[in-house]
Amino acid sequence: MATGLRVAVTAIVILIVALVILTIFGGIPIGTLVDARNNCLNQGQISCSAAGSLPITWGTYIKVGEQTTSCLDLVTVPGATNDNPCGSWKP
Repeated sequence: MATGLRVAVTAIVILIVALVILTIFGGIPIGTLVDARNNCLNQGQISCSAAGSLPITWGTYIKVGEQTTSCLDLVTVPGATNDNPCGSWKP
């Protein structure tokens, strides 16, 4: 049972990373900063819950409209510290 759960969690994390990479290279255009922030919030919460860490692409720059930004710039993780970057998102 635990092995199946681990496989499912790993698959979800891989899917999230793939979506972020597609976003970075223009596969899924992000229209507004609000869309980008919501996308980052979802990715961060899912990744912290599933893997216990923020996505490896958290600091990667993405193009949003005419601006370039990153999830690190858009989202403040509640309760985050240097020792616990997931803050309250970590289970």
